[in-house]
Amino acid sequence: MRRIPTEEHRRAVRETVLEVTAALAAEHGLRGVTMSRIVEGTGFVGDLLVKASGPVRCATT
Repeated sequence: MRRIPTEEHRRAVRETVLEVTAALAAEHGLRGVTMSRIVEGTGFVGDLLVKASGPVRCATT
């Protein structure tokens, strides 16, 4: 049985993702921020990022 993430868990995931994303953008620029690098930087599974974070909007278009 799968656990449904709580709002507190979602907030923690979002905060971690934002921190890692900001660090990646500072190091590689916006075009260097990829889902693969975010997954690697957070240690989260890619599906968790999508489910916990919600829709992703592209900042480079």
